Amino acid sequence: MDRLNEILVALQDEQDQLKKTLTFLAILTKRLEPYEIKPILVGGRALEFYTLGGYATKDIDLVIDGRERAQEIIEDMGFLRHLGDRHWYHEDLDLAVEIPDYFLAGSMEQIVTVHVNGMEAYIIGVEDLILDRLAAAKFWKSESDFEWAINLLDLHEKNINWKYLKKAAKKAEVKNVLVKAIRKYKTIKKIRDNDDI
Repeated sequence: MDRLNEILVALQDEQDQLKKTLTFLAILTKRLEPYEIKPILVGGRALEFYTLGGYATKDIDLVIDGRERAQEIIEDMGFLRHLGDRHWYHEDLDLAVEIPDYFLAGSMEQIVTVHVNGMEAYIIGVEDLILDRLAAAKFWKSESDFEWAINLLDLHEKNINWKYLKKAAKKAEVKNVLVKAIRKYKTIKKIRDNDDI
């Protein structure tokens, strides 16, 4: 059994779902390396990563330019998909994987690289995740996504590329929602800072 398969089998005992996800993603990334394909974690699990476990979801959403090759490798890793299903599922790992898109709705320059077991895993940048939540708030009227955007602003204020975020928000037609989220975040921060006195 090669090293990647050993790590995959050992994941069956991992209780931390986020760690399990990132390790699976690192293995998939390593297996796709020869094809120059980079799977990128997006969606709920990316939100879970950036909120330090504050958000929980069951499935793993990946953006992969090279979906067909990735599907072969995911299936080779023991994931199954029933006819008509969007998800691949691995019963022993209790992981569900979906590939909703080929291309990242955001900037490749903003993605974050996480090192896991000497391998790399890629995650959508926090700025693009904020934009995704703001778009859901505006176009889907999702109040919870608006709150998650505020959480991300709060947790990552010092690391956010504000210039990129504001420019991309204007392009995505969510600048007004971003302004509202920043205002609310600053109010919350001010109240919290006053409580600390």
